[in-house]
Amino acid sequence: MIMAGLLAAVRNKIPESCLTTRLRKEGCSIALGNAPNPRLIVDFDKRGSPLALDARRCDYLLLAETSSSPDLVRPIELKRGKFDLSDARSQLQAGAQAAETLIPQDLDVDFLPVIASGSVSTHERITRETVRFRDKSVRVTRVRCGDPLP
Repeated sequence: MIMAGLLAAVRNKIPESCLTTRLRKEGCSIALGNAPNPRLIVDFDKRGSPLALDARRCDYLLLAETSSSPDLVRPIELKRGKFDLSDARSQLQAGAQAAETLIPQDLDVDFLPVIASGSVSTHERITRETVRFRDKSVRVTRVRCGDPLP
């Protein structure tokens, strides 16, 4: 499979050891059945990650090319139970900063930060949180663990 555009640009900056095929951590996952292909999923917890293992980071960065522009960019944080919302937001912000470094500025992308959680207690507050990407504030989207990628 030949990758062009977004995926080729990012793939050249990421070691193979940081790539995965699923979104699953500690009892929480996101289904990829509706996610476009081709795609790359960067696991920021793996050695060689563009984000240092001792730095704040989200769990994953999903990048997918679509048949129509723009391509998808999703920093993703998975939380099984209750969690600190400001901590999760700052983890997504670190993922957004990594995306800005990895993705060429001339590529138009559909950026959406995602928190998947099993806890419903923070749902309303999550949707008020924002992450900055390319000088714009983007609202965080929340899905339940096991739901499809938004």
